[in-house]
Amino acid sequence: MSKTEKIMTIDEKLSLTKLTTDKNYEHITVNQEICRKCKTFDCVYACPANCYKFSEGEEVDSPIIFDYAPCLECGSCRIVCPHGSVDWHYPKGGFGVEYKNS
Repeated sequence: MSKTEKIMTIDEKLSLTKLTTDKNYEHITVNQEICRKCKTFDCVYACPANCYKFSEGEEVDSPIIFDYAPCLECGSCRIVCPHGSVDWHYPKGGFGVEYKNS
């Protein structure tokens, strides 16, 4: 790499993706009952698209909030969850992530 080339941040790289979400089909579901028992929340730390976030406040149903829409289909959440809480499938044809060249 030459001195003039800029190293891209992860946010800049993520901005190069195009996501098409199927509003009628969630390709990932999370078993919140299992999540309530989790102590490590590996999914929150492993997901590069920030699909998993900690819930705020004391009166919450689950310790995490999940949104499948920005998913990059990397499968990290499924791999790192030690309890099997994540049910993950590829999106239907025509939906999901489309990577562009930088």
